[in-house]
Amino acid sequence: MSALSAVQSRHESWHAPGTERCASGLLRDVLERLDGLLSELGEVSLGALADADVVRLLDATTAAASRLTREVCRAAAEADLRRLGDATGARHTHQWWAGRSRHTQADAARLTALGRALEDDLHARTARALADGALRVEQARVIVQAVEALVEYVERYPADHTPQTAGVIATVVVTMTVEQLLGEHATALLDDGTRMSAGQARRLACEAGIIPVVLGSRSQPLDLGRTARLFTKVQRIALGLRDGGCTARGCETSASGCLAHHDDPWSRHGPTDLADGRLLCPRHHRLAHDHRSVMTVQADNQVTFTRRT
Repeated sequence: MSALSAVQSRHESWHAPGTERCASGLLRDVLERLDGLLSELGEVSLGALADADVVRLLDATTAAASRLTREVCRAAAEADLRRLGDATGARHTHQWWAGRSRHTQADAARLTALGRALEDDLHARTARALADGALRVEQARVIVQAVEALVEYVERYPADHTPQTAGVIATVVVTMTVEQLLGEHATALLDDGTRMSAGQARRLACEAGIIPVVLGSRSQPLDLGRTARLFTKVQRIALGLRDGGCTARGCETSASGCLAHHDDPWSRHGPTDLADGRLLCPRHHRLAHDHRSVMTVQADNQVTFTRRT
């Protein structure tokens, strides 16, 4: 019995709700080829190889390990999005996965978190580099953490503390059309010529001190931003008392680590009031603005995310 078959046999008593017990034809074929190649590689006699071939094998398997870990992270992120561990009573996906894979919970949690992050458009280049074998897993994790720290700094830094030029606070101006603002795949243009996705612009505008300049069909400014878009300190405190932390179901991020989010987006002229606001951690805040995810507000004011079909 192959290693892959042994793992499948060990877990054949459980399958994701609504799915067949056997893998689909396409996935089965891919996994069988992968298993066969790994078995074939394991049978190579290293002692018979020339030095140059040992180096080639080491380089190739190092890159392959990164590529394979990228696929592990992708699958873990999808399992987390679907909350597959709920059927077994696991509180978090990594706990369910650790039991199936014999990972430690810490390792499973790190890989799941990396997988979730790499699904974000913000980390698309890092995800591609890992998938191509150009990055190692720990390098990818460090890059993700550094980028997210920089983005969170921009989102949370007080606008009135930013540097001034000629008495004017430094301001980032994002220019986009109405269609781009409301669209899912459009890009916005920063005042220095840099492009960013409309989703990123909408997300940053929730708390960061940026001004959206929305243009009409004749490139005439329609909306130069609304200063009341940002929640006040008093409102922010009230949200913290009401929500207690991130309102995504199962998330344990405290209120101090969260951002204030508009349920009715500012891009659609949503009001900045408590009834329309909620706390979300940076990761779930990005999901709320990701066109690939659908956020649903439950009866207890907790929100859940599902993949858009």
